This record gives sequence, structure tokens and C-alpha cells, in this order.
Amino acid sequence: MSITTDDEDAIAREIAIRFEEDGGVYYNNANEVNKTKVNVEALHAYVNEKTKRSFEEEFKKLPYGLTKSYEDSQKATNMSRNRYKGIYPYDDSRVKVWCNGTDYINASFIDGYKRRNEYIATLGPMSKQLGDFGLFWEMVWQQKVEKVVMVTNLIEEEKEKCDKYWPDVGPSTRYGNVKVTCLSDYEYAEFTRRTFQISQSSEERKLYQFHFTSWPDRGVPEDVLSLIEFWKMVLNSSKKLNGPTLVHCSAGVGRTGTYIALDILTKEGEAEGSIDVPGCVLNMRRNRPNMIQTLEQYQFLHRALVHSLTLDCNPVKGKHYQQFVDNLRDSDKGELYQNAQFTPEQYSEEESQATERNKTNEGKSRANADIPVLV
Repeated sequence: MSITTDDEDAIAREIAIRFEEDGGVYYNNANEVNKTKVNVEALHAYVNEKTKRSFEEEFKKLPYGLTKSYEDSQKATNMSRNRYKGIYPYDDSRVKVWCNGTDYINASFIDGYKRRNEYIATLGPMSKQLGDFGLFWEMVWQQKVEKVVMVTNLIEEEKEKCDKYWPDVGPSTRYGNVKVTCLSDYEYAEFTRRTFQISQSSEERKLYQFHFTSWPDRGVPEDVLSLIEFWKMVLNSSKKLNGPTLVHCSAGVGRTGTYIALDILTKEGEAEGSIDVPGCVLNMRRNRPNMIQTLEQYQFLHRALVHSLTLDCNPVKGKHYQQFVDNLRDSDKGELYQNAQFTPEQYSEEESQATERNKTNEGKSRANADIPVLV
């Protein structure tokens, strides 16, 4: 007996409901992407063997642009709070902020690994859209945000990407109904960590802003490890209110989507031993359009996942470093060195085909002999 499209949809809905009841998030992408889960143990080799063309073909299968209703963003009273054409929150996943007679801000809830609305993806705050930033800080307060991840600089390539929406260390600044005090501002080589105290009425909260400063617009970080170190710092910071983590770049889709996918997929890989990268991207794009905006970001995500899931990237405090080194065996030192050198190479289609042909001829060559490239 054949299964009709209606039957397939019904089965998919039943599976999705089961996952929902279990508190999970289901990558319901069977009809749109070739669903492939990669075992973590095989991830290193999998990424190394993928060519640019195979990445491109996979990336092109993902739905692009606005695919769901976004009517609220197009209302006359809300249009001024948008910035980029085509980057609008969907009606069913937009963050509603009740402030001064409006509930609209260009921000979307993003589902995490087995958790609904684990993140908020939003535009980089600018006074042109938000005035005194009161709406942004009201969203932070109402959604009980305790971590803000900023993956853009204020100005890039002589273009304004985001305004400085926070105060310097010192006196408090009021943004709408929220009073914000910067308690500390620590600069590292590739990121900055700031601590704020925010208050409304008589209630006070702690807020951490993690600002990654080495991610170029339209590009990717030169050093994968710098982003992994940054991500671990965000992950290990304290959290009490269980609200979503807010992530923004300039448009809140490209770099923002790449960072969120790294967090989701690393958690998935650690829990299940396998990951579904296209499924994760599709799931994010059902919450906000164009999450992970470029092929280069998609490829970079794979390289970052190799580090986060298969290589030991845990930082060692300076005062413990000598003890750490003294306890290493020679084999451990060699492995650490190899890991530090690891960068998955992307081969052209012609190189990959030649490599596959050479594998069939390996038994015909002398031991340790060079194998000619067949072109």
C-alpha cells in the first residue's frame, strides 16, 4: 500500500506532537532537506571530506527568504522599527514587548535543543529604530534576559552596524523604564565582557553582555578557537531566571544564526552522539528568516562544531598552567599539538574526485611511494 502526501504529513504531525509532549523540538524537515545525522565520532572526517560544492548544494536546499506570515511587522505603526528589507519577524515567533502602547520590536524567539524559545535573535539596537533604546531594555526586562551576546562591532567597513545601547562604567543611565548601571568592562584580545545591574521599580537584576569583536561583517572569524573560547565563557556564566539568551549582530540573522546553531548543535551532539546541521538551520529559519545567511558561515559552523564536539578546547587558568603541563604525558602533548594545528581543508570537486580515484590504486603502488594525482 502506498503512502500519500497527506498520510506523510499526518505521520510527521504525530511525530512532532510526540516530541513536543516530551519537551523537545523536532526538526520536521523530511520534505525539504535530505535529513542526515552525522555521528560525532565521524564528524572530523566528515567535514574534512566535504567539498565546497557539496556544502553549496546542501545549503541551497534550505528555504530562503520570508516563508511565513509577517503581517504585524508591516503595520504602519511598526515599519519604523524595521531596518533591513526582508528581515522581519514572523507573526507566530515574534517577541512581544508591552511598552508605551506598542508590542512590536524586530526580534524573534528561536527554539533551542529540546527547549522552546531558548534564544532571542534581534536587530543590533540603533536609535533610528528604537530612540532611547527603552524598547530594547524593556524586552530584556520582560523576558528575564540575563545574557546578551553581541557578535558585531559598532562600525564595520565605515558603516554603522549597531549603536552603543549601554552606559560606560560609572553613573546609571535610564532607558525608558529600566535603569542600567555598568559595573565592569573587561577587554580581552578578541572579545569584551561587561557586567550590568538593571533595575525597574524596586527590583534589581544582574545582566552579562558578551561582545565578540573579531567577527567581520559578511565574513567569518579567522580563528575558530577564539569563538569557541567565547562561546564557553557565555555557556559557563551564571543564570538564575531561566530566561532566553539574547543574541544580536546587525540584522540578527547571519552571525547571530551561526552562533546560536553552534550552541544548539553542540548540546545535541553531547546529548545524542550525533547532529543534524541542515535540520537545525531549517528549524531556526522557521523562527526567523535567513538564519545563517551565507555559505561561508555555513561552512564555518561545521569547522567550529569539530572543535566544540571532538577536540578538547577547555581553557586552563594561568595559575594552573604549569601544573597542567607537568601532568601531561608526551603522547598528550603530541595530541594537543595536532589538535592546535587542525583546520579542516576544503577541496575543490576536481581534487576530491582525484583523491577518490587514487584510493582505488593505492594497492598498486610500492609502500610509502608517492601516488600521482590522476587528472
